[in-house]
Amino acid sequence: KRKFFYWLTISNFLYIIVLLILAAVSIATLTGENGILTRANEAKTETEEAEETELRRLTALEAATNLENKEYKDKNGDTVTIPAGFAVSQVEGENTIEDGLVIIDSKGNEFVWVPVEVDTDFKRYNGYLNGEISSNLTSTEEPSSKGYSTEQSEYYAMQTSILKNDGFYVGRYESGTTAESGTGIRGNLVIKQGVNVYNNIKWGNSSTDVTGGAVEVASKMYSKENGDSVTSTLIYGIQWDAIMF
Repeated sequence: KRKFFYWLTISNFLYIIVLLILAAVSIATLTGENGILTRANEAKTETEEAEETELRRLTALEAATNLENKEYKDKNGDTVTIPAGFAVSQVEGENTIEDGLVIIDSKGNEFVWVPVEVDTDFKRYNGYLNGEISSNLTSTEEPSSKGYSTEQSEYYAMQTSILKNDGFYVGRYESGTTAESGTGIRGNLVIKQGVNVYNNIKWGNSSTDVTGGAVEVASKMYSKENGDSVTSTLIYGIQWDAIMF
């Protein structure tokens, strides 16, 4: 009896060890770096990203067919004007105004609608520097005070457009370039995800000559002189690119 008891106890103990090993192998198979669940989640993410990419492509194709400004009403009843040459993103969560309406042009550039109350004051405010409110406004002036005479008229034109349309569109991403990073080559200006940032660019040649810099690049992205329904411009005092119509 005593020997049988010992045998039974050791046998059960070995069974437990085997079961624990099998359980560990099963968990690793499911949740490991190359596990079933990990691969399934990766496949799900890739599928969702592919679906979004396709929806953005379809939106760009639709934008090419929109030849005039249209009023858009979202599911909440809020309305906004969609400029000719653009279309509302078909991606879920990007087609309501309160959540940030996204529009896409025929080349895939993306902009977000920023509603502005009619009675909003147009003022310059200090931004953030290294996580803290800066005090740069105390030592800076508007470009028009330094000789860039057309800056003031552009500013007021943008202000008029914003008040007329109750808002404006701003680039969804930082202004980017189609050129490869580190080549030193200036590519076309784009507002897209996953492209190299258009950096190390001067504001202009001087306060009286704004060619060859950010002002010129931003203004040439969209121009009514070129038949576009909108006008692109720098966001005064911050960064670029914004469009008005």
